[in-house]
Amino acid sequence: MDQMVNQAAKVHYMSGGKWKVPMVMRTTLGATRRSAAQTLAIHCMRGSVTSGLESCPTLDSYDVKGLLKSAIRDDNPVIIFEDKMMYN
Repeated sequence: MDQMVNQAAKVHYMSGGKWKVPMVMRTTLGATRRSAAQTLAIHCMRGSVTSGLESCPTLDSYDVKGLLKSAIRDDNPVIIFEDKMMYN
């Protein structure tokens, strides 16, 4: 995630808008059995305050599908946060 926030998200601005970074990263958040508790708000807030980086928390599989399609078409880096409970 460090490379996405510190490098990919800022390339567009450092190049004066000439370079595009179409990148999608999917990650899971939340607590399930045999996993420690994680705070969704911290990760989502970090992505939302970084220039050039879009972060998208999801609620269900329909959100994931729609956001994934939109993220693939986007020229900026996007992080999609999925709840671990959707995989059970």
